[in-house]
Amino acid sequence: MKGGGGTFPVNDTAEGCGAVFVPFDTTDFTPYINQILDADADVLIVTWAGAGFVPLFQQMQQLGIFDEMVVGTGIGDNQTLAAGYADAIGSTGIVVYHYTLPDNPVNDWLVQHHIEEYGTPPDLFTAGGMAAAIMAVEGVRATNGDASADALIQVYENNFSFEGPNGTYLIRPYDHVCLYPLYYVRLTNVTDPDFKFVELIREFGPEEAAPPCLLPEAYANRCP
Repeated sequence: MKGGGGTFPVNDTAEGCGAVFVPFDTTDFTPYINQILDADADVLIVTWAGAGFVPLFQQMQQLGIFDEMVVGTGIGDNQTLAAGYADAIGSTGIVVYHYTLPDNPVNDWLVQHHIEEYGTPPDLFTAGGMAAAIMAVEGVRATNGDASADALIQVYENNFSFEGPNGTYLIRPYDHVCLYPLYYVRLTNVTDPDFKFVELIREFGPEEAAPPCLLPEAYANRCP
């Protein structure tokens, strides 16, 4: 966050990173929400797992957090959104895939055939499985049928790219990280019968969302 020009109004330490830490078994979030309101922040990023998510967001709505700042959190799969995100409407977050977002022939094919086969559109992780399959097929095509690791490594480390459900996927040669478009969205509802729950705020290109090289020490010399 600080590398991108942000600042933390509270707990600005290497360990704290601007966080307000809440015990996992909390049911009354009022004191912590008041700390957040008193911090006068522009953005609140919520990281929470477990049953406390629902009462946390209920109390955030009641105490006016959404009126005071942008709320960011994880955007889950369609069933999770429908079951537990009613009080998180208006929050924003990065999502790796939602079938309504990419505009390309591969995603059109995926959506059409998934609905025909299963009666429902593809969900959060479906595109990742399809992209992995396309990568494998395109790799073997490039080696003329040689599926050995050595042959595929030569292909994948040679500025390899392919078209998948999200658009263009790039394999970073030095650490094999797969880069592809990601989406910053806002949750607009959790009741649409076709799971059209989000609106696009911004699409990030593959290299815009690239993580740093995190190879272990034995391979760190490969990092640029």
